[in-house]
Amino acid sequence: MYKGSVICDASIQYFYQVQQTVVLNVNLAPLAPVFDRFTGLFDDGELRSITCHSNGSRPAAKIFWMLNGVRVNSTSVQVIRNSDDTYLVRGTLIRHLTRNMENQALSCVVTNPVLQKTFIHSLNRSVVLLPNYSPSISADNGTRTVTEGSLLVLHCDIEARPLPNPSQTLWFFNGFPISDSSFNITRVDKSVSRLSTSLHVQHFHRDQSGQYSCQGYNHLGAAKSPPLNVQALCKFYTLYH
Repeated sequence: MYKGSVICDASIQYFYQVQQTVVLNVNLAPLAPVFDRFTGLFDDGELRSITCHSNGSRPAAKIFWMLNGVRVNSTSVQVIRNSDDTYLVRGTLIRHLTRNMENQALSCVVTNPVLQKTFIHSLNRSVVLLPNYSPSISADNGTRTVTEGSLLVLHCDIEARPLPNPSQTLWFFNGFPISDSSFNITRVDKSVSRLSTSLHVQHFHRDQSGQYSCQGYNHLGAAKSPPLNVQALCKFYTLYH
């Protein structure tokens, strides 16, 4: 308990007794706030309920939010009195989260009169907002003519969070996944949200003429590049008799 009484009792035998009572009422600063199961990751366009709590304050702390340095009030606040006469406060923020919030800082802030009398003033906990979003693709497209027997190289860049699974087929020929060993496919994950993939044909053959496309998907959607129409330029040989 942080509230009670102290009694000072002084007496001289047979003469008199003096008693003084002092009431102790101890105020406490809140503990640092903690997010409840929110790490900063969210799906683009999601309506998210984010909660944060702080315990141990006396009197009860005030709780609010800062989004990229701008104060945002809680959608709701819950104050619970503990058995030891301290308080638990929980703030809830309900907000649509979108991709344009990427890398913004969301902070949960608490304060009470005890903190405000110090150089600290408030305590906060922050997370960086990181949206999940469906893939977008930039790839070779249009029409290309390749001399038969020469090298063909196609490039494709995919941006998504999360990235397509490493086991996912990224290249398609005439609408079908490419699995032929004559096609050499490479993939380089440049970051958690960007990858680059290439398709190599060492000795292009006329049977490999057709439409090539790059595709990728995650749990939020899929994307497909416009097809690249590749045509073989056949070699002609002159026969001498």
